[in-house]
Amino acid sequence: MSILRTTLTGGLALALAAIGTAQASNVPGWSRGQTEAVSVAADGSYAPTGVADQIDVSADGRYVVFLSQDPSLAKQQASCGAAAVCESVYVRDLKRRTTTLVASRTAEWPTVTGHHTTWFTGISPDGRYVAFSAFGVNGATTPAAALPEGAPAAFNLYVVDRRTGAVQLASRNNAGVPAQPDPATNGNTVGSPLLSGSFGAAFSRDGRYLTFTSDASNLGGEITSTHVYNVYRRDMATGRTDLVSVDGVGAPLRANAYAYTGHSISGDGTLVAFDVAVRRDTCGCDIREVYVWSSLTRRSIRVSAPVGLPLGSDGASISLDGSHLAFFSDDALVSGDKNNSTDVYEYDVKRHRLALVSFGANGKQAQWPSRDNYDVGIYWSVTLSHDGRFVAFDTRANLGGPSATDGGSPLRSYIRDTVRGTTRLVSVWSNGAAIAGDNGMPRLSADGRTVAFMTTAAPGTVPAADPATAPRYEVLARHAGG
Repeated sequence: MSILRTTLTGGLALALAAIGTAQASNVPGWSRGQTEAVSVAADGSYAPTGVADQIDVSADGRYVVFLSQDPSLAKQQASCGAAAVCESVYVRDLKRRTTTLVASRTAEWPTVTGHHTTWFTGISPDGRYVAFSAFGVNGATTPAAALPEGAPAAFNLYVVDRRTGAVQLASRNNAGVPAQPDPATNGNTVGSPLLSGSFGAAFSRDGRYLTFTSDASNLGGEITSTHVYNVYRRDMATGRTDLVSVDGVGAPLRANAYAYTGHSISGDGTLVAFDVAVRRDTCGCDIREVYVWSSLTRRSIRVSAPVGLPLGSDGASISLDGSHLAFFSDDALVSGDKNNSTDVYEYDVKRHRLALVSFGANGKQAQWPSRDNYDVGIYWSVTLSHDGRFVAFDTRANLGGPSATDGGSPLRSYIRDTVRGTTRLVSVWSNGAAIAGDNGMPRLSADGRTVAFMTTAAPGTVPAADPATAPRYEVLARHAGG
């Protein structure tokens, strides 16, 4: 039985639901080929205002975490006022057809003008833990007693245990001190538009390990400079934080991971895929490159290694079993890449082999950038099934599906079966009709059966004042069946 606990103390209200165990006969299932709404209230109604985004999905496709600006999705959410882009964290149970509020903000909490006050969500593969970044202050002025104190004037990374209701500050160093960005280098203050702090969370299978990026100067081993973000792995059981963004000899990379970097972790927590912008003296520029870090060697190997001056690769995502990782690249990394555009690649970790993934159902290579501008740099821009067989990505190219035209179609989401060599359009309604508008940022469940994605064309959406510059996003899930 689901138990709802709500804490409405101060600026961050936490509604924590126990996952529980339900009898299969009492839980409505889903059928292959079904597309359903995710960013809806418990009664299935769409939020009348706001944007839903920042999605992640559990390994079995049952739970989807997302952010929404609308306070009506759950009765426990309070208003945060008009000064901020105030997004609250929700989990949608696609079997029980319920929407649970995980965290929300109120007007007392400091805001970041023009930017999110809650950002970046992640859910553990088993669905038990949810992570999010929240902007706040420290000490006596913290209005939310339910939250551990974090760094002032910065985003802090929190983890909620949906089974016990416990909340932990994950962005800490080995001594337990909160990650602290240096105001002298990042220039951030309350109300500043600069994004400083700790962001993003990718969990290992049981939630023990998670990865994140931070521009903190006290987590250990990092290179600190103005808005330089490093990648870390946190052991939630032992309290150890490791610097992940290192080179082949274990030295910190002279690089910038950015708040939006791609990073993910294998199910056992031993491998981390990440991308960083490495400084290249040959061009005097920063080039994004993809690496894999091992907890056994405490070293990283570079995966994106083009011949000549690289253009850049990012969006690193690793499969749950650690056997494959996928990413975007502007470089021609294999001889078959002939389109001079962005493509999706998959890397076999054991065999050290790269393969081009962004092909259509007819074997034609994508002839349009295989991502969109809102997708660039967001962590997990491309996702894989647990063994790397299925790869989900988005593109404007015609890779198969109804009413698509090369280079001029809306953004659409696809799944590539790397074993059968087939590509399926998954941003479609239950009747198989292509969903109008843009449909991107797909998040594939580890079993390869469910993909959640953002859309501008879900039923009940209210167009933004200027749709060309501020599209209204909702979240859908497609049960593709693997």
